[in-house]
Amino acid sequence: MTGLGNNLGAAHTALDEAAFWRVRHDRDDMTAAERAAFDRWLAASPANETAWQATSALWGIFDDAGDPHLEAMRAAARKARPTPRVWLRPVAAALALVAVPAAIIGFADFRTAGVGNVDRITRHIQYETQLGERATAMLADGTMVTLDSGTALEVRLERTSRRVQLRRGQALFEVAKDKHRPFVVQAGRSAITALGTVFNVKVASTNLHVVLVEGRVAVNATASARSAAVVLTPGQELLATGGLVRVRAIDAAAALLWRKGLIELDRVTLTDAVSRLNEASARPLRIVDPSVGTMRVSGVYRTGSPEGFVAAIAQILPVAGRNTRDGLLIERRKK
Repeated sequence: MTGLGNNLGAAHTALDEAAFWRVRHDRDDMTAAERAAFDRWLAASPANETAWQATSALWGIFDDAGDPHLEAMRAAARKARPTPRVWLRPVAAALALVAVPAAIIGFADFRTAGVGNVDRITRHIQYETQLGERATAMLADGTMVTLDSGTALEVRLERTSRRVQLRRGQALFEVAKDKHRPFVVQAGRSAITALGTVFNVKVASTNLHVVLVEGRVAVNATASARSAAVVLTPGQELLATGGLVRVRAIDAAAALLWRKGLIELDRVTLTDAVSRLNEASARPLRIVDPSVGTMRVSGVYRTGSPEGFVAAIAQILPVAGRNTRDGLLIERRKK
């Protein structure tokens, strides 16, 4: 690692080095030698691993911040030759600054379960969010993963494969292209295979929802070699319940409102609405009166705010909220 090694020598901290590699990944033109050098750097020390996870989780904020100064900095970094003295430290500093608001909105504390060596690089990382918490992480291959509330998954990145086990919850995958390593998400007995694709997967009990935003995915809803895979096109959703598989066209943007902490309801019963809202709230909503549960509601509401939801629906339905030890009870409003 001649010239590249000298460039990294100018970076005095793990965060500087992580910022250097983050920009190199972002430019999407790394050579095989650079990828090998990155793998060696990542496996060299726990400090490098921690710095990489920190910058990876926060890098996506450049996309959402709407700050022209940050975007200009990112554009300059992309165009610069790999000599970090000019642009590396400002990028690292920017990442450190945006870490403050990121911590406020509740990024998860991700854990590295294992780190491979130089000869056989295998990365096994666990990610988990609690109720009311959402998080974003960039994997070592450049794939961006956004986790919804109450989600748990495990990632295994190897030389010939990339596998994710979605144990519960919902996640959006923006898959980095790598034709030599298929990206497979396993959810229960189902498997979703993609190459350079953006798709959303939600697993709940025996139900599976897959929404394709762009690219193509092949979904095997039973993970059986005898069953044919269903290939989705952008704007389609696959729903699998038990042995029944349905594909339908949907509004992908509406399906991804959860990333903004929102949920869209379309004439659903309050019982169903409460069930869906409770998936993203540490403080549960409750309904005791069946007649209240059959009332229907529509609109876009913020998740993680049970009081706000009750205050909103109380404007159109004869209901009120009452605080209890077990959560917020929705009951019929007394005349």
